[in-house]
Amino acid sequence: MGPASDNCEIAFLDRLVRGTRDDLLELGAAEFNFHTVFVQPAVLEGAPCDPAAPMCAPGLVCVQAGATALSGRCVEPCDPAAPQCVADPNRDLCVSADLPNGTSVNYCARDELACFGGVDNDGDGDDVDCADPSYPYDCREAGDCERACLSACRTLQLGARLGLATGGRFERFETSDQVTLGRINLRSTQERFLVKEFLVTNRNVIPMETGLVVDSDGDGLGDLEEDRLGLDFADPDSDDDNYGDQLEVLFQPLGFDPFVPDTQPTCDDPVIDRDGDGLRDCEEDLISTDPTLFDTDADGFPDSIEFKVGTNALFNDNLDDLDIDGATNGQEILANSDPLSNDGRIRSQFEYRYRTQDLGPTSDNRQCYDLRINNITLVETRDIGFGPGFNNIDIFFGQVPQSNQEGFAIFKAVTIRVQYVEPDFRRPDTPILDLVEGDFVFVEP
Repeated sequence: MGPASDNCEIAFLDRLVRGTRDDLLELGAAEFNFHTVFVQPAVLEGAPCDPAAPMCAPGLVCVQAGATALSGRCVEPCDPAAPQCVADPNRDLCVSADLPNGTSVNYCARDELACFGGVDNDGDGDDVDCADPSYPYDCREAGDCERACLSACRTLQLGARLGLATGGRFERFETSDQVTLGRINLRSTQERFLVKEFLVTNRNVIPMETGLVVDSDGDGLGDLEEDRLGLDFADPDSDDDNYGDQLEVLFQPLGFDPFVPDTQPTCDDPVIDRDGDGLRDCEEDLISTDPTLFDTDADGFPDSIEFKVGTNALFNDNLDDLDIDGATNGQEILANSDPLSNDGRIRSQFEYRYRTQDLGPTSDNRQCYDLRINNITLVETRDIGFGPGFNNIDIFFGQVPQSNQEGFAIFKAVTIRVQYVEPDFRRPDTPILDLVEGDFVFVEP
């Protein structure tokens, strides 16, 4: 590989790393750095050994090549004036190498590694070759030094270039025992994350124009509708084919049957939910959302919530008003009202009420909030296997970097289970529940 193709390789990888950085930043990452570490080929060639307790093959001695115990190398000593290298037929060149203690040693090596020892391997009268002080940034043409040296030169140039491309750090070490990541700040980002959306929803309540409908299994179909259709009100997937009842009812015109297990030729594994948003990958394939994104349109609302309430999970329609009732889609999702029906009267009675207080940054530059929500209505659900009245309150907290507030959020979530049986039984029996940061977990695939 000549200099021209080397430059093409560096340019190609430089563009690849920059493209990866740009993609990740667009997806909401706060920072992307590409750090590179280069360990120069060993001065001494041979098996590692401990000079204090050498275990080398006959004819070889353990020579200390670095600071740590096992940084020694088993080498065959030789005399440059009358070289006799017999222990390994592939190591037939007697060269000299400087040691960390300031002395030097003559040992048998292969000519390509001897390139780093400061000897004149190519017979051009220059006895430093790739050990030239300008190495590796001024590496000379092929013929001035051995192939291995040119390869190391290219690797070193490439590492430096890629580090510069993304603001990363480039570190060069002469021996492996010197390697340390202490100078590489692996937690370099100091960007503050802000709240993008704070959403609370009762999984077992469906808001409609006529009022709140009980959904005991939380599948998006009310209990009475499931009774009418003959579906199982206690199972969100009545036919156990990993396609939810709401989806199968919606896609009946396309051949789906909520009573008969369905399969799709494009579905490899109907169980997988890679983004953890509550919609399996095969379900997302049907509704065209991204199976790797918790919130495909980056509007702050999870795909599963938008599918359940009927808003567009592919396009940010938060400011639209599908039902023309004066409240935007985003406002209705937050209020737990119906974005598809003119339900102003019901909404005024049952809407969730949020209060967000910005507490400012902490000493380590994290943004803190005091978030409150009131008027969460509980319903008496049917017994689906562990007693009646259970309400699953899902809380989602989406956060984004301050520099990319329109990007994809990182979500934390928690589910609180509250039991309510009319007229006044509630467990926990307190009307107020306090949560702290540690109660939330990151949503992960």
